[in-house]
Amino acid sequence: MGRRKPKNLKLGAVGVYVVRGPREDRRFYWQASCSVAGKRKTIWSGWATKDEAERAACEARAARRCCTAPSEAGSGH
Repeated sequence: MGRRKPKNLKLGAVGVYVVRGPREDRRFYWQASCSVAGKRKTIWSGWATKDEAERAACEARAARRCCTAPSEAGSGH
């Protein structure tokens, strides 16, 4: 019970999804990635609950600023 794979998350340009798990502590191994120049780039991965994965992905996106859409980056679009 409680071992079903959580649904993927979409946080703006960042996709967050389960790769494997869960472990006995009910954490899954998550990856957060975005598309940069047509290639997928992993910005965070680790064992986490869904809430922890969402928070970590948001922090990674903010710290790296690598998944910002042109309109968000102030390119004038």
